[in-house]
Amino acid sequence: MKPKTLFFAFALFLTGCAAVYKPIIPTDIYYLSKIEDKSVTLEYEYSLLPRKYAKKEIKNNIRLVALRITNHSGQDLVFGENVKLYFTNNTEITMLDKDQIYSSLRQKSEFYLFYLLLLPLPIKADNIGNQPTKSIPIGLGIAPGLAAGNIILARLANSKFKKELNQYYLPKGAILKSNTTVYGLIGIRTKNYEGLLIKVD
Repeated sequence: MKPKTLFFAFALFLTGCAAVYKPIIPTDIYYLSKIEDKSVTLEYEYSLLPRKYAKKEIKNNIRLVALRITNHSGQDLVFGENVKLYFTNNTEITMLDKDQIYSSLRQKSEFYLFYLLLLPLPIKADNIGNQPTKSIPIGLGIAPGLAAGNIILARLANSKFKKELNQYYLPKGAILKSNTTVYGLIGIRTKNYEGLLIKVD
């Protein structure tokens, strides 16, 4: 096998494997960041996603954030209307809709078709007696399996990611009833892991 071909195959294998998705489950998170305004408490947490998805966050300047909001104001409030989120520089946060989050952060399963480039990958067999050296196309054996396996894994992971977004996405307009705690996921545009504020009008 040529060194360049071997290097390409090894690099593709190391960098190209699909990631599994471990559910976030906002109700089970230990929240470290906490802020309060007018008897409404916001607790939040970044760095929720596994490797492949986390890289998409960085690439697209998007951060998925888990929230726990507790309303002890004595009245029902509306998320995104009389309860809003801000960065610590007092810039109001624009939240992404669920479809934007998913399409920006999902694993692109079609990427793993690149494994099919390994199809012509040969390996040379040693001479046996007077028999000439033969090249065996091992790519025919491994490339389709790698491609199919990673595509299936990526789609399964994306399905779990989408299911969790559907379950926990906290949309603008959600009712925060008095004396209750609401858990959710939101997507925001930011390059960094900035501090958040909650403000009640």
